[in-house]
Amino acid sequence: MRTLKLPGSSCLSVSSISALPVRACACLVAIALILLAVAVNPVCAAGASGKTYVKSYKGTISKYKISMTLNLAGEKVTGTYSYDHVGKPIKLKGEWMRSGLFSLPGDNCTISEFDASGKSTGKFEGALTDYEFFGNWKAGKKSLPFSLVAADSRGAGSAGLIRKSHAKYKTEQHDGIVQYPVVTVANKAVEKKLASALVFEKIHDPDLKGWLSNADYYVMYNRDNLLDVIYWADGFGAYPEAYFKTIRLSLKTGAKLPAAGIFKKERLGDLVKLVDTAMQNKIKLKLKEDVPAEDASMFKEQLNNAHFTMKEIDSFCVGGEGITFYYEFGFPHISRCYEPEGFFFFPYSQLQGYLRADGPLGHYVKGK
Repeated sequence: MRTLKLPGSSCLSVSSISALPVRACACLVAIALILLAVAVNPVCAAGASGKTYVKSYKGTISKYKISMTLNLAGEKVTGTYSYDHVGKPIKLKGEWMRSGLFSLPGDNCTISEFDASGKSTGKFEGALTDYEFFGNWKAGKKSLPFSLVAADSRGAGSAGLIRKSHAKYKTEQHDGIVQYPVVTVANKAVEKKLASALVFEKIHDPDLKGWLSNADYYVMYNRDNLLDVIYWADGFGAYPEAYFKTIRLSLKTGAKLPAAGIFKKERLGDLVKLVDTAMQNKIKLKLKEDVPAEDASMFKEQLNNAHFTMKEIDSFCVGGEGITFYYEFGFPHISRCYEPEGFFFFPYSQLQGYLRADGPLGHYVKGK
């Protein structure tokens, strides 16, 4: 589980928080939410694999069928799209944040479109993953929903997915909306197992009524007989909170797919060291930042004791360019701005010696 840190917000001294009156605490929560809305720009720099990654998507803007090709180079996005009934390519340029969906639920990509003269005529704002790109297309006051699925996630080795929702957690104060996937595969016995594994209450705590505002999911990978989904839940009780959980399933068996099913078992220890090294580098940078004197020793002790271990080996998400591992530091809610980033991306080129050649991602192994 990964909880939400409010980027851009300031922290309170842990030693002084107990002295705050209830009204002051409520005000600080409201301020934090404002800071979140202002400071969080979903279009941020993300770690790059050093290569341009090309993806083709097909789908619709409202009722209009479109085809889109995107060139992803680090956080930069270029490409074209066209309406199927017209065929004329429209230029695209924008930015995305690969790690965005590990930080916040919602949009992680904004792409503007341009006419022949170079004038911006609209933009796509939405969630972009290896499997899909969905959100809203906007031009002036006009806003239309769009939904695209990657061309390489439509055939053999992938599952059919339909987005549904219900509001059975709704209360007077909470919307209680849950988005969930309906999955279809050729093997109906496997389909039944997949559907059971993807039930919201099996992924998250089912006792969320009176807290849950919204739950949404993002399909990170849906090909090579591997389905990888990240599922966010956000709500509020004493304070607002959001967290995610991930689930990774074999489309051949319907069972959960552990690290040993993707990586060489004999290299798992070395893989842990690789991730922990990346994590310690982020911790060192964080320790250089200023912390209130009365809290410094506690925060430093917590960070110095933090290590990515075999216990966290299944904490990762599969993507088209590589794999992102994540770690929960567990800081108190009021001091999460002191946490380092808890996600660590490794391109497939860096994971060559760790991937199983006979696993679902074996085709990324050179020379296979």
